[in-house]
Amino acid sequence: MIGMTVLRILAAAWFLAAASPVLADEPCPMPEALRLHDIRLPASRAAWVQQHRLVILTLGGALTAGKFMNDPAATYPARLQAELRAELGAESITVINMAKPGNTAADISPSLPDVLVQTGANLVIWGPGGRDVALRLDQREFQRAVDDGIVATRGAGADLLLMDMTYLPSPTRMALVAPYRDRLRRSAEENHVPFLPRHDLMHLWADDRTLDLDARTDADRAQVARRLLSCMAQSLAAPIAAAVR
Repeated sequence: MIGMTVLRILAAAWFLAAASPVLADEPCPMPEALRLHDIRLPASRAAWVQQHRLVILTLGGALTAGKFMNDPAATYPARLQAELRAELGAESITVINMAKPGNTAADISPSLPDVLVQTGANLVIWGPGGRDVALRLDQREFQRAVDDGIVATRGAGADLLLMDMTYLPSPTRMALVAPYRDRLRRSAEENHVPFLPRHDLMHLWADDRTLDLDARTDADRAQVARRLLSCMAQSLAAPIAAAVR
């Protein structure tokens, strides 16, 4: 029931996204301990400094894909593009959303070299694990697939930023997700890949009521969804902009 409430919140996002400016939301709470600090994105910085352009590829599950939203402007990649253009004062920033909710990490990793050639992306933002958890796949195989994705991205000359899995206020669900989160964080740390603690940020936003994950009406759910997507974009835009300047 809790999971369905969150999905309904996401599904309602397009109502307000279509009616309001993308950058109209107030800043989201981000403790220093959960911020991305001093990340290195050498391929992205080279593209920005030398060509004054940046192409970002976003991968992940349903939230990244915007599966529950009728308006593409309501997805976090669309908001991230707007935030980055505002941060860097340029329109030559493109965020390409190629999320595939039905794919596991092992499905994504082999496709990365070809996708990077096709898109010319300098930076990949990947939030793996949702499908792997749903299928109860082997945790070691999951980590191996993430490691393969890191190698593939770097081999194609692009940067990678990993995102933690999403938070739902369900102890049963979180107990299932926890070991996969540990594997994902371990891959990021061992390979020196920037890692956004999205799960912990969402938990914080739920606890301090930035996000009311118990919202019941369509209007309230739309507000929550719009806030969540904006917060995700904000959490990424500033550190990426700082890394490429």
